[in-house]
Amino acid sequence: MQEEAIPDGLAGNDIVAQAKSGMGKTAVFVVVTLERITAEDGLQAIVMVHTRELAYQVAKEFERFKAYLEGITVTAVFGGVPMPAQEKALRDDPPHVIVACPGRLKVLLSKKVLNCNNLKVFVIDEVDKVLEKADMRQDVQEIFYQTPKNKQTMCFSATMPPEIKGTVLKFVRNVSKATPHGPRSQCHTVQASLPVTSPTTCAGA
Repeated sequence: MQEEAIPDGLAGNDIVAQAKSGMGKTAVFVVVTLERITAEDGLQAIVMVHTRELAYQVAKEFERFKAYLEGITVTAVFGGVPMPAQEKALRDDPPHVIVACPGRLKVLLSKKVLNCNNLKVFVIDEVDKVLEKADMRQDVQEIFYQTPKNKQTMCFSATMPPEIKGTVLKFVRNVSKATPHGPRSQCHTVQASLPVTSPTTCAGA
């Protein structure tokens, strides 16, 4: 997974990657993201996840990989914590990377707490789970709309049911697809040129 997907990610390609747990999917988007952002431009990466536990875990991975990078900050954002304190923390010290559950991030964006103008990377981790429920899917679509069109989008999952795959491909363009291959579950990368399609066509699907 990493040998195939990281070079494509560093080249700026959108990625859709499917592999079993433990194949290094998280490391792919963490490494690519940290290589593509700087300490000067404010919020530059959003990682969408479906549970607060996963938000915390992914944020910890960013912390681990950025140990020798100066000035890069990462924040996990999810519901169940007081909104005023969360708003104040984000306004006072805007992070470069946010790992978030869609519902809370949507509210923060609606309140103009965060500025996405410099966003470079948009990641959906465990994309099958994130897009499975209509309400969460709608939140992700609305967040996606508020980010720059020229960002890099990466989607990762252990499974990719056909009904989810069609939705996922509407978020990406010029995509590199990494999928399990062979008895050792190695991955190969296939370049595909896809039309740029608005994810709103998925609404209600």
